[in-house]
Amino acid sequence: MVKKQLVDRMILLQEKVKDDSTRTVLPNPTSPGNPSLAWSSSVLPPAPSSHAIAEKLDAVQTEIQKLSQVLHMLLERQSQLEQQQEHQQRLQQELLVTLQQLSSAVSHGTVPANQPCIPFSSTAEPLPTMPSFSQFKMELV
Repeated sequence: MVKKQLVDRMILLQEKVKDDSTRTVLPNPTSPGNPSLAWSSSVLPPAPSSHAIAEKLDAVQTEIQKLSQVLHMLLERQSQLEQQQEHQQRLQQELLVTLQQLSSAVSHGTVPANQPCIPFSSTAEPLPTMPSFSQFKMELV
């Protein structure tokens, strides 16, 4: 969508420059005399100077360069987003496979599904007695 807008804008600028440099006066059918073939009574605008044309071409070239830079930036960003999307899809696929394996293991009874909950303190080994630190006592003078 953005590419199309950029291309449309470039084409519009080119047409504008082309239209400005190739203006002609069209016949005016309502003028007195021969209404079907009469030319407008207005005077032709002065032909644009080569300097004016060069300025317009420079402006168009500058706009095209800007649009090209924007288009290049958008293409790079799109590439980055596509790579991120591919990475996320790979991660999601790996997660799905892991979940399917776990589900299969639970349904086939290889992993106990309903173990009774036992408090941790009753299953753990008794805590060892604290060592005596009396040998490390220091005498204060």
